[in-house]
Amino acid sequence: IYSTYIGGSGDEIGYDIQVDENGNAYMSGYTSSTDYPTTIGAYDRIYNGGAYDIVITKLNPTGSALVYSTFIGGANDDYAFGVDLDISGNMFVSGHTNSTDFPTTGGAYDNVYNGGTNDVVAVKLNSSGTALIYSTFLGGSEDDVANKIVVDALGEAYITGSTESSNYPVTSGTYDESYNGNRDILLTKLTSDGSSLIYSTFIGGDEYDHPQIVDIDTEGNAYLTGLTGSRNFPTTDDVFDDTYNGGTFDIFVTKVFADGDSLVYSTYIGGGAYEKANNI
Repeated sequence: IYSTYIGGSGDEIGYDIQVDENGNAYMSGYTSSTDYPTTIGAYDRIYNGGAYDIVITKLNPTGSALVYSTFIGGANDDYAFGVDLDISGNMFVSGHTNSTDFPTTGGAYDNVYNGGTNDVVAVKLNSSGTALIYSTFLGGSEDDVANKIVVDALGEAYITGSTESSNYPVTSGTYDESYNGNRDILLTKLTSDGSSLIYSTFIGGDEYDHPQIVDIDTEGNAYLTGLTGSRNFPTTDDVFDDTYNGGTFDIFVTKVFADGDSLVYSTYIGGGAYEKANNI
């Protein structure tokens, strides 16, 4: 129906795409091109520096024109991986940055870079692509990255990624408030205005645990999948497979209750070699 390039003279990587009821396509990714195509009136038309800037692009239903296209970034390296939409067409983006001057907004949860290799960033861009509704850091003192964001009917955003920070922000009463070692999964739910955490929890064992995706059901339960090298990854009773199968990584599939306080179920899926899940 259509197929198009989008790019400048450097490197571009598109990571996620969503489509609204009118057929407009919303893409998130990152670029090293100072001449990546942007649109008049967009939030930021100037490349900000570093190896990469985040790019957010909305393409019309026929693929013939950009509705809007903008950079988002600071002076260092900025990456976007996840995108989702609310019912008003506002765009939610998750990724990570090592730019201490990444643009944040007044009243956002965290306006200050926390240190380490990267901080997670969560951004809500208005429906016309002209302004940030909110933009916030999420992180601890080590490496924090985000892969996916999904938004519920109330405009509350669920962000998943992984962290090496034992002091990544978690909330009281959630499933796991303690870092488990090596690299843990993070699952964080933000209020609709980006000002505070509804819940935030670790999930993991003592080896490398990394989620690729999060999705939610109509009740707000969160579903995660990805890969784990932890033989003590948390599993629940009566699931398909509560034992690590060997090799480098197993797939995990984990369902988290809507209030983030416990696991509905969690299971391994794998064989004797390497497994990785990318979507759910």
